[in-house]
Amino acid sequence: MPEPHNDFIFSIIGEEFGLVGCTVVIGLFLILIFQGLNVAAKAKDKYGRLLAWVFVDGELLQKKLAQEGLVEKFYDYGYDYTYSELIINADKEARVENRGIYSQN
Repeated sequence: MPEPHNDFIFSIIGEEFGLVGCTVVIGLFLILIFQGLNVAAKAKDKYGRLLAWVFVDGELLQKKLAQEGLVEKFYDYGYDYTYSELIINADKEARVENRGIYSQN
């Protein structure tokens, strides 16, 4: 490597430790991904539904659905809802502006 930087850490590990080092790094990433998926698969509410906040292009999908008037209500089942206020405000905005299911048509 002509000039190593922290952006090229994988290539530096590859140069210094070879195939074994690259395999270890990839293995650690796979473990991290599978552990995250395992935790996500177990995150269910009392009705067995999967609980997750979904972000698409950096925007909260549940908020976007409420903003467009495509969902009726945010139900609070007593869990820690990090983004509940955003979703409730988006739903109120959709009601005021008669979007989606709140339209007069």
